[in-house]
Amino acid sequence: MPEVGSIGATALYALNQWLITATSDAIAAAEKAATALATQAGVDAVVAELKALFTKGGKDALDLSQIVNESTFNNGPALVATAKELFGEACIIDAKQERMSSFCTTNIYYEGPSNIENYGKVGADVYKATYTSQKGTLEAAKVGSVNTTYAGYHTSIIASIAAVVVIVLIMVIIYLILYKYIYIKYI
Repeated sequence: MPEVGSIGATALYALNQWLITATSDAIAAAEKAATALATQAGVDAVVAELKALFTKGGKDALDLSQIVNESTFNNGPALVATAKELFGEACIIDAKQERMSSFCTTNIYYEGPSNIENYGKVGADVYKATYTSQKGTLEAAKVGSVNTTYAGYHTSIIASIAAVVVIVLIMVIIYLILYKYIYIKYI
């Protein structure tokens, strides 16, 4: 915009640079928020599956929901390792014969359809679905907010530039009128 002069052009350039930075920050914030929401959804899904397993296991079953956290919810081997670490001693019924409860052997120590390692996939699937749905929504909201703010600043800068141009035009007109009046009167 050559008609706005160097001050207006500088202001518009700075505003455009701010828009680029603010938009990239908004996208990063949306990704971070979507990751947090998806992680929590994955953890909640695995905990729900484990609570269902807990109710199937009977009264002697262990509450496995405490093995689930942000770093294990989508990793089956990590779920098993954490369960073995936390409940290894609690699973033993008879230390002399090294017998374990059937719940522990079925769900922690031996591979099979009810092994808790399989719940890592549940957590990963819920994470992926939640992240995909939330990222677009959050990104649109945050970038829309930046664009709305940018439009307000852009409008006020353009209005200021237009006001300066109008004032300069009025001054030039007054100068020409006075110049013509003085030139005609004294010459």
